[in-house]
Amino acid sequence: KLTVMDSEAEGRALKRIQELIQEQVEKRTLEVPVSLVHGLTNNSNLMLQQQREKKGEKYDFSSSIMNAAALMYIFRLNSNFKDQVDSAVRRAVPSDFLTENSFGMPIRASDKCGVESVCLPFEKYMELVSQQRKKYFEPNENNRTLNIVLTSESPNIMEARKAFENRTDFPYRFVVNKEDSLQGSGWPKQYGEAKAKNDIMVSTFVALKLQLLSKHFVANCCSRFHEVMMDLFKNGCGAAPSPSIHCMQELEDEQFQLCCDHTGTPKCRKQLFVYRKYLEEHGNVHF
Repeated sequence: KLTVMDSEAEGRALKRIQELIQEQVEKRTLEVPVSLVHGLTNNSNLMLQQQREKKGEKYDFSSSIMNAAALMYIFRLNSNFKDQVDSAVRRAVPSDFLTENSFGMPIRASDKCGVESVCLPFEKYMELVSQQRKKYFEPNENNRTLNIVLTSESPNIMEARKAFENRTDFPYRFVVNKEDSLQGSGWPKQYGEAKAKNDIMVSTFVALKLQLLSKHFVANCCSRFHEVMMDLFKNGCGAAPSPSIHCMQELEDEQFQLCCDHTGTPKCRKQLFVYRKYLEEHGNVHF
């Protein structure tokens, strides 16, 4: 538990972070949406206010303007790295790409499965996209070709898409980074020497920028990386002015509600136990 002194020190540190971000914005060395600039300017005590609005001993910064701005501050890229990321994004995005016709589908698999979370086979994700399409598009718009912005660290997930691409009845187009490192884990200690760290970081930022091009976005909110994307979407950092963003854990259809350690409900604990036993017997066959 935080002592009074710890809490005050943390408040001063957070206030200083806010000041640093505002300095970068004023110097035009940090590119952030106008809404974030206004939010920072008009909420000089935003971080301290949120401290006072804590729930128990846990602070909720998930939807704060400050959180999104801090992420953009932390994610500043040097010119060489930025050129690598932007070039990869340009190569991945088709010339006729339209944000309003695009679903963002980031998939965390590999090391996440069975350790922290239940994972779905790729076919289930495609069922989810079809369900979302019916919900967010008018019937007369269902004939349009929609983009699925697909990103994942898992080679198996990215390979599974190819079976769908070859189907004549598949009404979607995948937008992917074909140069992705596909390191097969979200945990740096598992990357090994085979993958260059710079390539992995480039792929990570390319995935982030590609997902922010979507209008409809469904994420696994048991993933910290996906939570980062959610924060940026919530505060106007995506290409769509009014995106629809959803956590899989909060979807109405239970078959897509991923259980993980963070949810902690009795139902999820039981589901995770059964899932882990299945993986012990059959291996990580899908991911």
